[in-house]
Amino acid sequence: MSSPPADPGVGRLRRRLPRIERGLVRTLAARERVQHELRERKGERGFPMSDPEQEERVRRRAREWAIDAGTDADLAETVVVAAVVSGKTRFLARAAIAPSPTTETSTRGRRRAAGVSR
Repeated sequence: MSSPPADPGVGRLRRRLPRIERGLVRTLAARERVQHELRERKGERGFPMSDPEQEERVRRRAREWAIDAGTDADLAETVVVAAVVSGKTRFLARAAIAPSPTTETSTRGRRRAAGVSR
């Protein structure tokens, strides 16, 4: 089978994708930094680490924004939920590595609940 004739438009489109993907990665990194800061602040104030009602609002918001943007709502929800879960996991892993003396008790309980060991 022979390969299709070269199309310069395909190459141009492919060259645009890395910039978009880089933007996605940078946005995810920014979200993770804010999420980490939020979790630290919540921990300092004794607030629960999880807020199921807020997480549901985040899911709905992602779906609504995807629909408004004309893209796949399931994909948007999956990406946002993955970012939330990843942020929780990374926060708990960091806490397991270097807990502060003032949060040792609460951190130990969170590590156990997340299945993270020292």
